[in-house]
Amino acid sequence: ICADSTKFFDLVIQCNPPSCQLDLTSASVTSNQTVCANVAIQDIIYSFGGEATNVTVTGLPTGLSTSINAGVLTISGTPTQTGVFNYEVTTTVCATNVVQQGTITINSLPTVSSLTSNTPICVGSDAIFTINGTAGSVVSYTINNGANQTITLPTSGQVAITVTAPTSDVIILLSNISLNSCSSTLTNTTTVEVKPVPSVTSLTSNTSICSGSDATITFDAGCGLGGPFGGGPNAAPSSPEFTDVII
Repeated sequence: ICADSTKFFDLVIQCNPPSCQLDLTSASVTSNQTVCANVAIQDIIYSFGGEATNVTVTGLPTGLSTSINAGVLTISGTPTQTGVFNYEVTTTVCATNVVQQGTITINSLPTVSSLTSNTPICVGSDAIFTINGTAGSVVSYTINNGANQTITLPTSGQVAITVTAPTSDVIILLSNISLNSCSSTLTNTTTVEVKPVPSVTSLTSNTSICSGSDATITFDAGCGLGGPFGGGPNAAPSSPEFTDVII
């Protein structure tokens, strides 16, 4: 190398070990995503190399799993646990390990716990349906197979739907409930029966009678009269006739 063979120099070769590498290779939004319970997440993918021969993952919710293949880590699955989960991916073996962090938020699916009504009612009264469910949710429903309508459950989680003075039976069908981009299909249904207003169409008696004889009163009741004298569990049949009422 040198023209003068009597002169020498030292050549020092320093070997720098490969750096520790860990990178998110899936879309940036995947490391900070919000999903609904029982709905699969978007796969979260990291690549690792250099000094890093493996990675560990902590903080994942139940239902998610990890797989490693040829320097690629994939986080996937369907979460069954709700809440906010801050996870960490950490390289191993490196002189200084690299850490990548992310957040997975899992929201609960909204639900309807009950659907009730004020059935039966008389003609002229209002039909009232009461829904109980997750506060803040939007419920979709139809009345008698009509146009789709929506109503929001307030902070109490209870809301009433009123149909003013129907003249025939009213059927409500719930089809969907949604909250924070999470939704569930519903099939809840109930009916308010509308009864005619009861009436008495005739009233007769065996007047006049002699002292000591029984007084017999006969009356015909219009459709909808319940019980011998209205109301109660022993409802009378349509257009009943009551006789031999002795006073």
